[in-house]
Amino acid sequence: MISRHSVEQISQALFETDPMRTCCKENDCFDEYDKVAEDVAERLLGGESLKQALRAEISEWFFDGDEFDEKRLEPTLQLLVQLLGQEEQ
Repeated sequence: MISRHSVEQISQALFETDPMRTCCKENDCFDEYDKVAEDVAERLLGGESLKQALRAEISEWFFDGDEFDEKRLEPTLQLLVQLLGQEEQ
């Protein structure tokens, strides 16, 4: 699967929704999620779905690979789907 999401779109969606509650938006840390977004985009190019890629990278970056409450990613997924105008699971 080739994703139409760019690294910039993914980073912007993560910044806007701030699923890890880093207060990046309040502190104008626009690049807070840039590296995470790069890794998500890499997974997308490798064939993973957007949901799988986000789940895996948030787990790696913030939870040392452990499980977490994935509901916190729903606003980010919704925003990215909205940017494309189509649903992607």
